[in-house]
Amino acid sequence: DFAMRVAGRTDAGVHADHQVCHFDLTPEQQKRLGRTPLTATRLNNLLPSDIAVHSVAVAADGFDARFSAIGRSYKYLITDGLCKPNPKRARYALSVKKTLDVDLMQQGTKLLVGLRDFGAFCKPREGATTIRELRTLTVTRLADNSIEVFLEADAFCHNMVRAIVGSLIAVGEKRQSLAELKAMQESAVRGAKVKVIAPRGLTLDAISYP
Repeated sequence: DFAMRVAGRTDAGVHADHQVCHFDLTPEQQKRLGRTPLTATRLNNLLPSDIAVHSVAVAADGFDARFSAIGRSYKYLITDGLCKPNPKRARYALSVKKTLDVDLMQQGTKLLVGLRDFGAFCKPREGATTIRELRTLTVTRLADNSIEVFLEADAFCHNMVRAIVGSLIAVGEKRQSLAELKAMQESAVRGAKVKVIAPRGLTLDAISYP
């Protein structure tokens, strides 16, 4: 047994295309591993089929999977009224019955990008800041008519991604105006209008380091 730290925690039901973790081995643990190198293949033989290790490397001194990271990105896949039903995507896409106005949602992204207080979109934790730098936020209608929301920031607060996407969906359904979205962000206070949508469709896309 050994302690392991991951770059970013995800809610139950969230997927990950890219995750980084590190663990420290004592001399005794290294000895128990034997002479066979600790490779991705060796680890994958021990893991369940829905988890895959892509690579293993010796980390630099002082490296920390979580605290050394300088950026994280997520993708949220949404199907709406323009998409044909596809049961095989049920676990990997959030289904919305109405047809979303992607242009309106994209206008909404411009109100959120930047160094801001995202308290309205976060589950508050005592003593923790809700100021984050949201570097990229885009909404794109893909070739198959599904919608991809891409978010990249230095870090994300708890529930932040799911709350932001939920608010953009409300804008796309015209249940919430751009002015209301702007006022919500500027208030930095979690209100009843902020809906944290289901984790289905959300994928941790990448972790970046210096």
